[in-house]
Amino acid sequence: TTATTTTSDGIPSTSSRTPPPTRPASPNSQRPLRRKDLVELDLKWNSDDQVVCAISEKSITTQQALALIPKVSGDKQKNNNNKAQVVLEQVYSDLGNDKICPVTGRKIAKILKLQKGGSSFASSGGIVEAKQYRPTMT
Repeated sequence: TTATTTTSDGIPSTSSRTPPPTRPASPNSQRPLRRKDLVELDLKWNSDDQVVCAISEKSITTQQALALIPKVSGDKQKNNNNKAQVVLEQVYSDLGNDKICPVTGRKIAKILKLQKGGSSFASSGGIVEAKQYRPTMT
């Protein structure tokens, strides 16, 4: 949309601004997020206020984690246990890639990889490599 405004000098100017989106974009598809796209997680916490794996109870800091989303049963009102369980990827792969959740015993509908947390170190999780060599006098 193009809007005509006047500056402090009285000169008309045109600016092309798009209104801000009403819903945030999905990081995967770039389409607006819908409420049914969101997943409720069942997070377990330890005494140090850190999220822990639902199976091994190891704290999840910068390791790769998975969300195991159970299949929805027929009656949602009676069954409020439709939350996704958060487990470490290494623990889940060590158990074998079953289609049954090791925590709840229900069938798994989908497995989502969760975004790894950063460690506040520059280029955390990646290879640190110099882009340009600059000799120094030492």
